[in-house]
Amino acid sequence: MTLRETTHLAMIFLFNLVFLAVARRWLGDYPPPLQRVKGERRELIEALIIWAVMLLSVSYLMLARYVLFTDYYFVRVGGRLLPLLHLFIMIEAPFIVEVVLNGRRGSDLGFSKPISRGPALALVLHGVLMGVISFLSNPPRPYPLDYLLLGVFTPVFTEGWVYRSAVQQKLERALGQERAWLLGGLLYGLMHVPTDFFGTLWLVSGGDLGTALARLLVQCSLGWVWGILFIKSRSIYPVFVGHYLTNYLPGILAHTLAP
Repeated sequence: MTLRETTHLAMIFLFNLVFLAVARRWLGDYPPPLQRVKGERRELIEALIIWAVMLLSVSYLMLARYVLFTDYYFVRVGGRLLPLLHLFIMIEAPFIVEVVLNGRRGSDLGFSKPISRGPALALVLHGVLMGVISFLSNPPRPYPLDYLLLGVFTPVFTEGWVYRSAVQQKLERALGQERAWLLGGLLYGLMHVPTDFFGTLWLVSGGDLGTALARLLVQCSLGWVWGILFIKSRSIYPVFVGHYLTNYLPGILAHTLAP
């Protein structure tokens, strides 16, 4: 791990922990909890099943492409290869469990206006600050336009749909609000283990174990920040905006400020 990469990841991790502490204490109160259901155990099991299906899917994708070098179902859109099978599973698994089996509506999954302005604005502000910190500490190359556009769908929409709308909402119904964002953020971080330790980001880091572990901590901390502010805002839309800015604002700045 280079000194720049170490500094970059450490800064982001510490920033997220500070932001999390502020969000928990000062950025509004928790709203009334989601209605607890009789089958709390079922909610927990279903949340873990969705998570396990996602983990198996992304593990197979990373193993097929970078370890076993076998065929996988990709579709080329612009300059990107999209893993068609994995994206299909990400959309369909929560839909089948939540909409088909449990009869939940869009508002039950966070597709509604924020109930509190502060947490919603904090999600956007967090994304802006994350993007600026990333740009200043580890400037990326400019992102091409198709990359920026596709980012709205994957990973921004797909990850928000799976890990906030479905998994975290189910965890809240089963475990309550505090434990929901704590466990939900941890599960979100652990979902990146295949990518970090034998997939795309593992190759980018040159197979450095320290970098992989540091990235995993950052990903967990992002899951915690987005999770608690999602609960307090009760809207997935600010999460989408904050996630997008976190991922793509550095590349936008690099493109805008390029000589």
